[in-house]
Amino acid sequence: MGEHTSVARLAGGLQRGGLLLLDVLHILQGRHGYLRREDLEELSRLSHLPREQIHGSASFYSNFRFQPPPPMRIGICGSLPCHLAGAPGLREAAEALAGKQPGIEVRTVSCLGLCDRAPAALINGCSMAPLHPRGLPAAVRKPKMAPAPAPQGLQEYMKKDGYAVLRRVLAENTPEGVISQLKESGLRGQGGAGYPAGAKWEAVHQAPGDEKYVVVNADEGEPGTFKDRILMEQWPHRVLEGALIAAATLRASHVYIYLREEYPRSRRVLQRAIGQVQARGWVAGPRQRPRPGRPALRLVIGAGAYICGEETALLESMEGRRGEPRLRPPFPATHGLRGQPTLVANVETLARVPGILREGAGVFRARGKNGAPGMKLFSLSGDIRRPGCYEMPLGSTARELIEGPGRGAPRGVKAFFPGGVATGFLPPEHLGTPLDYAPLARAGSGLGSGGVIVLSPQRCLVDVAENCMEFFAHESCGKCTPCRAGCEKMLAMLKGLRGGRGGDFPLWGELSRTMVDGSICGLGQTAPATVTLGLRHFPGEFEAHRRGECPAGVCFRK
Repeated sequence: MGEHTSVARLAGGLQRGGLLLLDVLHILQGRHGYLRREDLEELSRLSHLPREQIHGSASFYSNFRFQPPPPMRIGICGSLPCHLAGAPGLREAAEALAGKQPGIEVRTVSCLGLCDRAPAALINGCSMAPLHPRGLPAAVRKPKMAPAPAPQGLQEYMKKDGYAVLRRVLAENTPEGVISQLKESGLRGQGGAGYPAGAKWEAVHQAPGDEKYVVVNADEGEPGTFKDRILMEQWPHRVLEGALIAAATLRASHVYIYLREEYPRSRRVLQRAIGQVQARGWVAGPRQRPRPGRPALRLVIGAGAYICGEETALLESMEGRRGEPRLRPPFPATHGLRGQPTLVANVETLARVPGILREGAGVFRARGKNGAPGMKLFSLSGDIRRPGCYEMPLGSTARELIEGPGRGAPRGVKAFFPGGVATGFLPPEHLGTPLDYAPLARAGSGLGSGGVIVLSPQRCLVDVAENCMEFFAHESCGKCTPCRAGCEKMLAMLKGLRGGRGGDFPLWGELSRTMVDGSICGLGQTAPATVTLGLRHFPGEFEAHRRGECPAGVCFRK
């Protein structure tokens, strides 16, 4: 259905289950650039959905609007890699331009997943990077998507045995064998939680249910992480084959790819790839009834909410409610989408599956280092010579990643994030720690999403901590008090410290423990990491700020 579809038809699609509320809201906003009150009220009347539910869901997402948009919308990425690359100066330039030209809206947006080309901006829905102040006027006159390599096509993929594993899985129909290989491989979820993939598949396989679903979590929003974007834009069929193997193994009739709206190029590439597999008959066509062995495969587009990367919040979003995490148990493996057994799996996790089943679990496992199994994609950004997405053996050290494909840090390393901002930063003494779950956990951090962000000695770590906490405070869904109030309180304390108003460090520790112990999901549990690890490893720098001094010379400028 397109932008000109009547509200009555949209309401009918909702009632029949062919459309999700997110789909309908995107279509309605596409008509006028915002959600009109009269459209939402008509939708409520015709679909029999409470008006409060529709408005409550729509207002949850930062990308939905309730007023007409200005002619020009500039969103400056405020994530840490862009902050390090000069995003504050880019925002100042945008605001100066808006002061001279009417009709320009300037705001800070969360991570655009272009950390390897920072600083980035979103201009009228067009992602652009790198974008510096001097290039802003031309970008506003003619927004142009950042260039990227062409994706691997279906024919090229099939010449390398693409979809051969899917066909074999469908023919052999031995789900226990597939699951056994995944368990033997040691593959773990690559989205951040690191749960063993084989065990997750097995739980869905064994769960009783009238219908089963596979949901690809492509809502990659962790600052410093862009590996899933690279996979979707360059190797879309590897992702699709992994998802379809999961559907065949678990006898799922529907496969959904929940993709963040900030990835417009990924959307176009995936839509084309989905059309190609439909033409091959591997998934149900628009007028065919989905079934196990030939499932429906479709995209669901998010609307700007980092919390929807948490699997239960993602499911709430798909069901037309606010994207707030569920209390667990029960888990999605037994009670997921629409109350049915559901596999929610990260993009990279599924992209690994065809290779594991093709080459063997032992081959994959042997490629790791220092006792870790397999390979891992790492997103490398920050103060580094060659930022980018690199595949390394799991268990490689941060030093090997930085000095190898990253070509080194020209000004040295003061600290580094091993897995995105949620993991907190570690001092250079830990550069030799294997990038693996257990070793990083012993260091008080984690592998997270594999987003390695390098900080040079010129960086102020209190400034870095404030940037991270601004992100978490903005993205907290607000459902639980420890996260909602804790993030805001910690942000205020960091701002106070940077403003020379002192800092009650014992109180910070107490607040951190409360957030970790009392938050429902990983956002509130990991948000304090930058502060707690900063106080542990760099107490002198935090203490200096309490005296009104900034060793890096970043704060307290007149």
